[in-house]
Amino acid sequence: MWAVCKKELRQFFSSLTGYIAIVVFLLLNGLLLFVFPDTDILSYGYATLDKFFELAPWILLLLIPAITMRSLSDEFRTGTFETLQTTPLTRTRLVVGKYLASLIVVVVALLPTLVYFLCIQRLSGQGGLDTGATTGSYIGLLMLAAVFTAIGIWCSSFTSNAVVAFIVAAFSCFLLYSGFSAVSALPAFAAGLDYYIAMLGIDFHYRSISRGVIDTRDLLYFASVICLFLYLTNRFLARRVSGKLRWFAGGPVILIVVLAGVNLLASHLHTKADLTQEHRYTLSAPTRELLSKVDDDIQIDLYLAGDLKAGIRKLAKSTDELLQ
Repeated sequence: MWAVCKKELRQFFSSLTGYIAIVVFLLLNGLLLFVFPDTDILSYGYATLDKFFELAPWILLLLIPAITMRSLSDEFRTGTFETLQTTPLTRTRLVVGKYLASLIVVVVALLPTLVYFLCIQRLSGQGGLDTGATTGSYIGLLMLAAVFTAIGIWCSSFTSNAVVAFIVAAFSCFLLYSGFSAVSALPAFAAGLDYYIAMLGIDFHYRSISRGVIDTRDLLYFASVICLFLYLTNRFLARRVSGKLRWFAGGPVILIVVLAGVNLLASHLHTKADLTQEHRYTLSAPTRELLSKVDDDIQIDLYLAGDLKAGIRKLAKSTDELLQ
């Protein structure tokens, strides 16, 4: 497994393609966050990296498929996959090795973005960034990258054309990231089903962690999706070896049912850690007691909008997030 991982890393960084992909990712992030007026984080008036964590998933939608598109498709195109079958290397080790190599490349691309944190922290006049919330946001971004990488490896396993693998991976990541949220917004699901449909999407759980709240439900969801797509990759490789794919032999459907059951159980037995500086996502005991006695809906009007000072705008955003 580690031999495959090191081989993939050497192959990726032995050509300009790998470096170009990382440079383009960092350059695009830099332009969006510090140059373009609509997304400039310096114009907020207070220290925040929220815009970066909002834009990063959409940029990763293109970066990660570009990294993973050749992982297995090139093995099929050059015929080296048949050679790998003669080595004492199981399909699971091959898949995990390819996956870890691609994930390491993505982490290498994300590491320089810590400069944004240092810059904003130094430029801040008072208060600075919420270190706990930023840490939680980076954890969410790493989990999102891990899921996108698993999807990209899967898309690379059923074609020998790297361009096709890139397009399918980008579309699949986009669909699983925002598709469920879009469906949940339809008026037909506005009676309460919209929340559960949104929970199936990656966007729902990424936004949850990006607030700075580490919830075991979100972590388990990401781990389940990663396991599912790595298992499906293994199955597609088995099909290429045997020439046929028997879905119920080995149990992809059973795996989906088991993972769904585990996540359902975790929704009732879970714990979370609020990393935010003000613990703004943790209700106090008196508040919980007060809310338990309320037997009707509560309407709250928040009069914190308009051309306000930076501190008030920050208060408005934190209050809105707490109410949500």
